[in-house]
This record gives sequence, structure tokens and C-alpha cells, in this order.
Amino acid sequence: SLVASGVSRPWRAKAPAPPLSSAWQFTAVEVDVPKNCTAVRLWLRGDGTAYLDDVVLVPLTVNLVYNPTFEPNSKGGVTFWDPAPSDAYKGTQAGTLSAAPAAGRSGSALQISATDGWQGARNLDTTLPDGIHSFQFEGWAKPSLGESFVQVGWLNPQGQFLRLDKITASDSENGWLRFQTTVERPKEAALLKLLAMAREGVSLYDDFVFFADAPVRHGAHVVKLLVNQVG
Repeated sequence: SLVASGVSRPWRAKAPAPPLSSAWQFTAVEVDVPKNCTAVRLWLRGDGTAYLDDVVLVPLTVNLVYNPTFEPNSKGGVTFWDPAPSDAYKGTQAGTLSAAPAAGRSGSALQISATDGWQGARNLDTTLPDGIHSFQFEGWAKPSLGESFVQVGWLNPQGQFLRLDKITASDSENGWLRFQTTVERPKEAALLKLLAMAREGVSLYDDFVFFADAPVRHGAHVVKLLVNQVG
């Protein structure tokens, strides 16, 4: 059952019962937990005498952003975040990236200065998981001037842009703009290039998350074959 706002609600996900045997049997279930869930309660049941061991609850999704909290490195930069490529936006690319160690929502942040055009920071290219086509993004920006936004760059296996999806702020909290949306992956996309962007101003960025949205419901089975031709 799930727990939301401290109240247990009727929701069930049941692993299949293993066959009767004197040997250890493995069973598992994959489910998409509802978005308002804050905790889960596990029930272990058996008829007669049953032994259970190594019971684990593990996430099906991981954050695909490298250094999502923009921790600085020893050179004053931000590890895994470099200037965006010149074809990431139209117009003049000009400006700087720098670490802002104490300016984040709860620690460090990335600062982009782009007072004479636009500038962006690209995260390290990430291989997208096979069979997943729907993803969730959430992040925060704090502009002092100009426009702040995020772009999701979808790349083909050769690292070329297939499409750029622009994400604008959905709401705000304590002076920070919140970016949150669901994005759909193009069929040919193999890599993700996430871009924090500023135009005609200065902005801080913090706490980026990019993960598969409901992978059990939205996932598809994928078969890959590696063929080695001889002769």
C-alpha cells in the first residue's frame, strides 16, 4: 500500500507467488508508483511455513544528469558542465559560466552571464535507456536580468541534434523559477544533451533532475543483435 500525506491508501502491487519448492525461489514485480506517494508499506505473506530473505525495494529510474547540484571544481568551474555548442540557439553566443558556491537553493549553483546575447551550459552527453520514450524534467533558475530557460537536446548516435525542446518556467518559489514538464523522445534519439540557457542577462541554476517517466507503463521491449560478418 502507499502512503500519501501520512495517510495509507488502497493501492496494490503484488509479486507472483513462486512455485512450491524446497529450494530458494526468486520473485519480483515492477510497478510505477503514483506521483503523490511519499512512502510504501510492504506486506510479506505465505500459506503454511515460508522463509523470506533478501527483500529489497529499488528504484527503476535514476537521475540522468551529471552533477545535478552544480558542485564546483578546484578551477572555479562546474564539473560536467561546459559551454553550449554554437548551434544550440539562434543569435550571438557570448558570455561566461562560473560556479557560485553559496548561491544555490541549498548549496552551490551554476551562474551564467550573457548580457550581450545568449550563453548556455551543456551537461555531459548521456546515453538514453533503451525502450523508454517519456521523461520528466525538473530544475530551478534564479534570473537577475533577461531570460532563463532549459533546452532538452536529443541527439542521434553520431552526436548530432535531432531536436531541441525548450522548457520555460511553470511556477516559482522563494525567488526561484521552477521548470517542470514531461518530454517525449524522438524515435531516433540515442543521446541526451541537457542545456541550461540564459539570454540578455544573468541567472543562477540548481537542482536539475531528468528521469524516465513511469517506465513500466511507458517502456517498450527492445531486442539488440550484434552481428559479426565473417568472410
